[in-house]
Amino acid sequence: MDAWLRRQSPAALLVAGLGVIAGVGYVDVATGPELTPILGYLLPIVPVAWYAGTRPAAILAGAGALAALLAEVFAPGGHVHGLVLVWNAAMRLAELLLVAWLVARWRAADERARELERTDPLTGAVNVRALYGLAAVEIARARRYRHPFTVAFIDLDEFKVVNDRLGHGAGDAVLRTVARALSAVLRVSDVVARPPVSALPHTSCRPSRWTRSWESPIS
Repeated sequence: MDAWLRRQSPAALLVAGLGVIAGVGYVDVATGPELTPILGYLLPIVPVAWYAGTRPAAILAGAGALAALLAEVFAPGGHVHGLVLVWNAAMRLAELLLVAWLVARWRAADERARELERTDPLTGAVNVRALYGLAAVEIARARRYRHPFTVAFIDLDEFKVVNDRLGHGAGDAVLRTVARALSAVLRVSDVVARPPVSALPHTSCRPSRWTRSWESPIS
């Protein structure tokens, strides 16, 4: 279900959510003022906020608050009028918007944590743990389809001298520069990791334009 929802566009999720809101609103009118299905209005908002973001979820929150207001006005036996209606609608809207915002923030924090788990904080490249996972997938794919797969371990000449003479700050700057330079010349399918390592799917270990380009110093 998670993978399927991730493939859906925000517009498709919004349309589906509006359909659920309409259905809940109909049930709200049919059951009368004795039962207010607030959880039913929340039902589509949570997944839409998680998979589509704050804006579509806010639209659903507004639609949910409007549907609840109309249900309160047109439900059989309804007797709430005036400022009470406005107050109830405002409170429902605030509740639904708060839930939408909290879920969207939670999703953003979760994605950020996942990104930090697989990214080296110094260079912004993939860290070793994530490299092992990506390499295992590519090795399995290479065995299945019988195409080449290369892992390049890059030796930086005189890197220890840079650290010893200029300090670790200068060494860190060199690593960042190397990571940026590798990312600039490699394909989108290639992976740059730290320490300077590159995973190159569909690439043999024979000398190529890429290997020759690294025979000269990085400026």
